[in-house]
Amino acid sequence: MEIDIVRFFDLSIDMMCIAGTDGYFKRINPAFEKSLGYSEAELLAKPFIDFVHPDDISPTLAELKKLSCGYPTLTFENRYCCKDGSYKWLSWTAHPVDSVIYAIARDVTEQKRLNLALHESEKIFRSILETTSVAIIAINNHGRIAIVNSMAEEIFGYNSGELLGSSIDLLLPERYRSLHSGYREKYFSDLHVRPMGLGLDLVGQRKDGSEFPIDVGLSYFETSDGLLVLAYVADISERQHLEAEREKLIEELEAFAHTVAHDLKSPISVILGYSSLLNIEYNDLPEADIRECLQAIETTSHKMKDIVDALLLLSNVRSKKDFDRAPLDMGSIVDSAQEQIATLIKDYDAKISLPTRWPISCGYAPWVEQIWINYLSNGIKYGGVPPRLDLGATVQDDGMVRYWIRDNGKGLKSEEQARLFTPFTRLKEDGTQGHGLGLSIVQRIADRLDGQVGVESDYGYGSTFYFTLPHAN
Repeated sequence: MEIDIVRFFDLSIDMMCIAGTDGYFKRINPAFEKSLGYSEAELLAKPFIDFVHPDDISPTLAELKKLSCGYPTLTFENRYCCKDGSYKWLSWTAHPVDSVIYAIARDVTEQKRLNLALHESEKIFRSILETTSVAIIAINNHGRIAIVNSMAEEIFGYNSGELLGSSIDLLLPERYRSLHSGYREKYFSDLHVRPMGLGLDLVGQRKDGSEFPIDVGLSYFETSDGLLVLAYVADISERQHLEAEREKLIEELEAFAHTVAHDLKSPISVILGYSSLLNIEYNDLPEADIRECLQAIETTSHKMKDIVDALLLLSNVRSKKDFDRAPLDMGSIVDSAQEQIATLIKDYDAKISLPTRWPISCGYAPWVEQIWINYLSNGIKYGGVPPRLDLGATVQDDGMVRYWIRDNGKGLKSEEQARLFTPFTRLKEDGTQGHGLGLSIVQRIADRLDGQVGVESDYGYGSTFYFTLPHAN
């Protein structure tokens, strides 16, 4: 029996030893020599604490103190110096018996290295997961969420505790959930990488119930718990807004080119015609004809100037980044607008009725004055004969002030109302002067001031044009 115990001791792949309370090994098995590179004599000649890594000496001495008090060591790790100067991690189990300690150590250096590498990989994975600009959501084949990053929490408004383990359907509008279940099963049966940017019409739903457009890419990977599909989700609300703005800008540039080519070309032709006539036949023309030509040139030049000024204003409203919003003295602004078109008011014999008081809103006075100039000018030109305009304002429940101008004209048909604020569009073709820029300017200004524009009209009974601005509470 004793021979069997000795053989077991010598053949064990684990490092087995007997140590005394004096701090020396009394007996070691060959596994000690094989693991550390020392001979048995070298290991028995010095206190075993001399082989311990300097940083591990203090916790090792504390563990030895517990053993000397009769408490066993179930798991303890420290580093031992090898003969070549390297260190190995050893995991110890020890039991004190009288004045002797029986211990078994296992070399866990490789396990430590693998654990460290795994920990570093997890850190890198988590870093990538948390620093990406898109939401990352991993789901299993049951459609349950297994992994989320902080961007997913931010985009959808849930915390990770609410998402993990929940169905992915939680992040979809109700009307899409049954369809999505079928798509999910089809994807799991035909795994492939689907990149973002395919232009699919996809919609997500936040915790508060609001919906927003999303772009989704898909990939997959195997885990010890089974297959996971990764969804990369981006909120593309801003992208769609920018694309819409881009399309709108393109349309406006095309309309701008048409205005320059058409509305400016016509008056230029008039000026060239009259100036050529004067240049060739000036000496033969009666004075009255000469004055008529000069008057036509002057009138047409003013028209060109108005077109250029309107184009510059439209460009300024789009490009101006810094402007001061302030409470508006709307009475003074309307008075100034009337002064700007005083000649027009006189020529058409227009009558304008104003309220005794105006509610105060916030905006940029020079731009708001342009809105009134455009609305008043249109009301006079396209209103009744003679024009009668009523101006007023109403504070709405949504915190906006609605300013309006009601004319006594023929009103507008529904199809005309739909085209009213289209850039560079002029509805009336009755010879009334205009270049279709006015309401485009009104629309642009209201947008920049966080307001809205619109018209209410019952054909045959006049029209009411309005714009809104934030109320100055």
